[in-house]
Amino acid sequence: MPPSSCTPSSLAELGHEALILLATEYTRMPVGQPAMLSCSRELITRGLLSEAEVLLRRVLDADAACARAHELLACLFEALRQWPRAIEAWQRVLALDVTNVMALSRLGALYTLLGDWARARAVFERGVTVEPLNSQNLVGLAVALLGLEDFAGLARVRDRLLAQFPRNAHAHLIDGHYHKVAGQPDLAVAAYRKALSIDPGLSNALYNLVELEPPSPGSPLVGSLQALRRDSISHGDKANACFALARIFDSAKQHDEAFACYREGNQAALDDMARQGIIYDPEATLASAQNTIECYGRAAFGSAIKPLPIGLRMIFIVGLPRSGTSLIEQILASHPEVVGAGELPLAPAYAAEFEKRRQSLERSGAVEPADPAVAAILRELRERYLESLFKRGLDARYVTDKLPGNYASLGFIRVLFPDSVIVHCCRDALAVCWSLYTAHFGTHDPYYNSFEHLAHHHRVYRLLMAHWGKVLQPPMVEICYEQLAARPEVEIQRLVMQCGLDWHPHCLEFHKNTRPVFTASQLQVRRPIFESSIARWKNYEEYLAPLAALLEQTAP
Repeated sequence: MPPSSCTPSSLAELGHEALILLATEYTRMPVGQPAMLSCSRELITRGLLSEAEVLLRRVLDADAACARAHELLACLFEALRQWPRAIEAWQRVLALDVTNVMALSRLGALYTLLGDWARARAVFERGVTVEPLNSQNLVGLAVALLGLEDFAGLARVRDRLLAQFPRNAHAHLIDGHYHKVAGQPDLAVAAYRKALSIDPGLSNALYNLVELEPPSPGSPLVGSLQALRRDSISHGDKANACFALARIFDSAKQHDEAFACYREGNQAALDDMARQGIIYDPEATLASAQNTIECYGRAAFGSAIKPLPIGLRMIFIVGLPRSGTSLIEQILASHPEVVGAGELPLAPAYAAEFEKRRQSLERSGAVEPADPAVAAILRELRERYLESLFKRGLDARYVTDKLPGNYASLGFIRVLFPDSVIVHCCRDALAVCWSLYTAHFGTHDPYYNSFEHLAHHHRVYRLLMAHWGKVLQPPMVEICYEQLAARPEVEIQRLVMQCGLDWHPHCLEFHKNTRPVFTASQLQVRRPIFESSIARWKNYEEYLAPLAALLEQTAP
C-alpha cells in the first residue's frame, strides 16, 4: 500500500521501521535516505510532524550534509510555527548550497513575517542575483525596502519590476505603494486598478484602492468584496475585504454595517496573526513594563553618559500609534533644520541588546551609567545608532525618530542621548483605541484587534508614561492631539519652540511637504488639520460602551 493511500490514523499507528519499509516498497529504492526523505515528506503533508522529525534526524545523523533533509526539516518547523528553528534550518540549506532558490525565498519570507526588514532585504537581494527573472524575489525585496523606508531603493526595484514583469499584478501593486508613499494618490489609484485588471482577486490592491478612493455602497466593487469576505480561505484576504467594506460603509455613514465589518475584519486579522504565532500576552507585557520601571529610576539619569560634541540633536516622537506621531513629525520635518527619519527600529533593538549585555556582566536591577563597564556599552551602542543614521543619509542639525513604541524605551533613550528632545503625543483613550481598532496595518502588534487587549495595553502605556513623567529630566514635550486640532497655530508654535528651534512658517504648511511618508497616516499628514476629525469615534459610541468600560476598569 503506497503512502499516498494511507489515512493519517493508519500512518500514525505504524512503527518507524515499518514506515521506512513502506516508503522503500513504494519508491523501489534501497532502505536508507531516499526512503526516509520520501516518507518524511508524506508525513509532513499529512500533519504527522513528530514522526517526520524522527526520520529526518536519523538521516542527518548519518549524513549532516544532506540538503534535502534540512529542507524538509525547515518545512516541518514552519508547519509548527517555530520560526527561529525554521530560519536556522534554511540557513543550513544555504550553507550547503548558496544558490538554493527555495531556501532564499522561504528565508526571505520568514524574515518578512518577523518584520526583520534588513535581513529580508539581504536574502531577497541574493535571490535576485541567483535568479534575476524570478519576480517573487523582486517583490519580496520591494516589500523589505518599504519596511526599511528606503524610498530610493524602492524606486529602483519598482522600475525594474515594471520593466521586466509588466503583466505581473504584484509589480503594479508595488507601483501603487510607491506612489502612495510619494503622496501621489491619483497615480497610486491607477496602479492599483492596473493590478486588479490583471488579478481581480488581489485583496491588497482592493483594500488600498478603497482606502484612497472609497466607492459608493452600490458600486460593483462592493459585490466583489462581499464575495471575498464570504468565500476567502485566507484570513489575510478576508481581513483586507472586511476593512475595505468598512471604509466604504463608514464613508457612506452606514455605521451599523461598517462596525460589523470592522469587527469581522479584526477577528480575521487576529486569526491570521495567530496562524503566524503572533499572540498578545498581557502578563508578559505588564511584567516587561514593571521591569523597565525598576531598571530606570530617577538615579539612572543623574549620571548619564555625556552628550557627544557633535552638531546633531535627536528628537524622539513617541506615543501610542494613531496618537498623532506622524503628524508631529511632518510638522517638524517641514522646518529647514530638521530631517524626518521616520520609524527607525534602532532604539528598541539596542535597548534589548544593552540589557542582554548588562546581564552578561552580572549587572541587574537599576541601570547605573556611572559603572565604567556599563558606560562603555552605552557609548558603543550610541556610536552604532549614529552610524546607522549617517548610512541613511540623515545628517542634519535635528533628526527625528518617530517610532511610536519608543515610549517603552524612553529610559534607555534618555541615558543614551541625555540632550535629546522627547515629544510625547497623547490622545483621548477611547479615540486612540478606536482608531487602532479601525486601522489596518500589514504587520502590527496583536493588541490592536481586541477591545480587551486594547484596554490592557493602554493601561500599560499609561503606567509607563506616568513613570517617565516623574523621572525624566529634562521633561518631555507634551502634545495633546485634541488641542492640536482645536488650535493648530498656537500648538505648533509651542511645539517648535519647546524643541529648541527657531520659528519657521513652513511648519504651519506641513501638508505641502512632499517628503515620502511610509506610515498608515500618509494621507492625513498631507491635509490641513480639521477639528471635526477628532470626534469620528462618536459615530460608533453605542458600540464602544464595552471598550469604554474596560478602559475605566484598567485605569492605573
